[in-house]
Amino acid sequence: MTGKAMTQDLARALAKGKDSELYRLPGRTSAATIEQVAEGAGWRFLHLDLGKVDSKAEFLRAAGKALDFPEWAGRNWDAFEELVRDLSWLPPAEGYVLLIERASGLAERQPDTLSMALDIIGDALRARKGDPPRVVALVRGAGELAAKLPAVEIEKAATKGS
Repeated sequence: MTGKAMTQDLARALAKGKDSELYRLPGRTSAATIEQVAEGAGWRFLHLDLGKVDSKAEFLRAAGKALDFPEWAGRNWDAFEELVRDLSWLPPAEGYVLLIERASGLAERQPDTLSMALDIIGDALRARKGDPPRVVALVRGAGELAAKLPAVEIEKAATKGS
């Protein structure tokens, strides 16, 4: 996915977009604030914290927990790709916001793992081709691995009181 010149506001991206997309989240907005924006738009918030993830196996385990993968789900890249494309086991929602954060450690220690994960997520979201429900994934802390992604921020008015 190539980067876009302008940064857009998350609330507007949720309200006006047609396609699922992977974005870079450059700011320090809290997960609670992002959850508030998502839920305010009728979307379900999913949180993948990579702060203690150091390997592919740990990433797949953390992703399975964050996305509430079914117990029968495999723990390999093929299963991860199929599950990210599907999401049919999740409760119905207008859409899903997936926050992937604290990715810098994994980006430094296992860049191939994080790169593969972001490629799979990006490909899976593009494959949805406007099919509902939409999925917006936000990645923070991935450094150069996410540098070319379009950026999204939280409008300052939305973060007051958070």
